[in-house]
Amino acid sequence: MGTIEDDFVLKAEALAREIYAGKYRSGESRRAYIEHPLALVAILRRHGVSDPVTLAGALLHDAVEENEHDPQVAIAIERESGTEVLALVLELTDLNGVSREERRAEQIARAKGYSVRAGLVRTADKLANLSEILDSPPKWAPKHVIAYARFAMQVVEVCGHVCPAMALECQQAYEQVLARYAAPQSAPQTPSS
Repeated sequence: MGTIEDDFVLKAEALAREIYAGKYRSGESRRAYIEHPLALVAILRRHGVSDPVTLAGALLHDAVEENEHDPQVAIAIERESGTEVLALVLELTDLNGVSREERRAEQIARAKGYSVRAGLVRTADKLANLSEILDSPPKWAPKHVIAYARFAMQVVEVCGHVCPAMALECQQAYEQVLARYAAPQSAPQTPSS
């Protein structure tokens, strides 16, 4: 028999499955979008996070963005998962209608004021994204992969203190991404005799 907390997270997962239905992650394969928030929950649980609001927020963290900031999505989150989960989701929601560079700069700046819950979800998000780059490489030019990885680590450097072990995993994944995607340095040429 499940606990109230388990039921709460399962209800958020059902809502997430509904909200992300028909949406896919970018990459080599067409992976259902729901796999990403489920990966965050697995990461958080692996790091000892059991708070149902944090787990529900992880499941729904991209819901507003992935639905073009439709206010009905926020209403559904509040109705189904409550005000605390909605507040967490909105804390993590990127600005709408700005360039990628502006969105990234704003996310780094906002991370400085994140709640512990938001810091946990955002760090798990970056770890999931870096891991996904390694496991299911996106169809991006290497310079874009490296730019994303650097951005991800800038965010982790700001909010990763909430879970140093998860931040360390991010650092390790980042180093693997760089090793895979950075242009190999050409070996110095030996003068011919």
